[in-house]
Amino acid sequence: MKSRDYVFFYLNGKPYEVRGSDVFLPLADYLRVRARLTGTKIVCAEGDCGACSVLRGTSGSSEALEPINSCIATVGILDGYHLITVDALVENETLSPIQKQMIECNGGQCGFCTPGFVVALTGLAEKKCKEGCKSLSVQDVKNALTGNLCRCTGYQPIIDAGVGIDLKSYSSISKRFITNESEKALHLSKKSPIELTANGRKWFSPTSVSEVSKLLKKYPGSRILSGGTDLGVQINKGKTLPEIVIDLHLVRELHEISIKKNRVRIGARVSLSTLRRKLETESKDFSSFLDIFASPQIKNMASIVGNLANASPIGDTLPFLLVSETTVFVASSGGKRSISIDKLWTGYRQLSLKKNEWITHIEFSIPGKSDFVKLYKSSQRKDLDISAVNAAFWVSMNSSKKSANTSRLAFGGVGATPIRALKTEKALNSQSLVDFNKQELLDTLQKDISPLSDLRGSSEFRRVLGHQFLRDYLDQVRKLQ
Repeated sequence: MKSRDYVFFYLNGKPYEVRGSDVFLPLADYLRVRARLTGTKIVCAEGDCGACSVLRGTSGSSEALEPINSCIATVGILDGYHLITVDALVENETLSPIQKQMIECNGGQCGFCTPGFVVALTGLAEKKCKEGCKSLSVQDVKNALTGNLCRCTGYQPIIDAGVGIDLKSYSSISKRFITNESEKALHLSKKSPIELTANGRKWFSPTSVSEVSKLLKKYPGSRILSGGTDLGVQINKGKTLPEIVIDLHLVRELHEISIKKNRVRIGARVSLSTLRRKLETESKDFSSFLDIFASPQIKNMASIVGNLANASPIGDTLPFLLVSETTVFVASSGGKRSISIDKLWTGYRQLSLKKNEWITHIEFSIPGKSDFVKLYKSSQRKDLDISAVNAAFWVSMNSSKKSANTSRLAFGGVGATPIRALKTEKALNSQSLVDFNKQELLDTLQKDISPLSDLRGSSEFRRVLGHQFLRDYLDQVRKLQ
């Protein structure tokens, strides 16, 4: 298949072909400077405040338009998508129902955050209309706006505006902007890989796993790009742009998620939002935990494989991946292999991957009827914040629920890598779940963890948190008996 030297997407219903160095720009900069769509605002430039939110839709998908942060989304990864900005919500010089609600409820003051709130509420309305909802609850609105910050209104007028949206008379904007013609054009473009060079930098979007591996061999040190949320922040903070980017969005199999028996297999491009929807009934605890992982805008872009590969000791999904016996599948030009997750991390943000290997998929277990799983996180804010300590605990009980067949206890933020509390697991496995010695288990935990002190908490504070997480879990285990 012949390569193309441009990125192709639909912006507010119009086709755009972006070439050269513009492909490496943050989307927000492209919108404001190149497309002259200045309704989108840039405030934090790191995906925290939501002022830059735009709606993104996947061609051929039945999913509703979803908000993303345009400040940390590189133009190149928007290839093949529909994009809708706040500038396009007005129709025939008439404000959208959501814009009208914001005015009537005095939902905006200084105005910098207002476009992002309008976009996020529009995304919520699109989603709920597809689900057949007739009204929005306060909680619906609060959940949808966790990625949007305002320092003027106190939020209540914005929440009132959201609750007052009349879904019965709401006209979906996807019907205005997504046509059969645009769908066909995007579908056709995604069959062709991208290869372009600009100012000494290269951008590749291959269409197969083997092509990714060939490129990594040819260009050692290339940056693999999945959701790009971490890279976008680094770029905006002045760090050097990668000279060679290999973007995964055109590799179809990396978007797939499947469940077979009690195992779920996830490709490197599956977003956290997609994963949450898929596991909502299969693994409620993990699915609910993802609600406080990050904002909707971040989850709509970021991937669980990216969180894994980032190898941060406080990555929120990593303790769960440890206790759910995750297998990591990697590829290179030399072939494919699998790695047990407990052998993946070798040090602080270091992976055991060989030269030019990259992660294609992961596979982990889903809790069964005899499994009791709980996830924990402590951070300064409930939503949209980095953990000080996080944890995941999994006990598989025998049929009488009086003893554990196996137990797996994992922590993040208590060492250079996420860890399993192996001594504590062994102690728990040797005791009855009816009358286990809780204090002995808590004392054993102190031998398993060795947290450091940093700006998010002292070593002693982290020990107390880990202690409290396990205490709470053990109390709940005892209640099951």
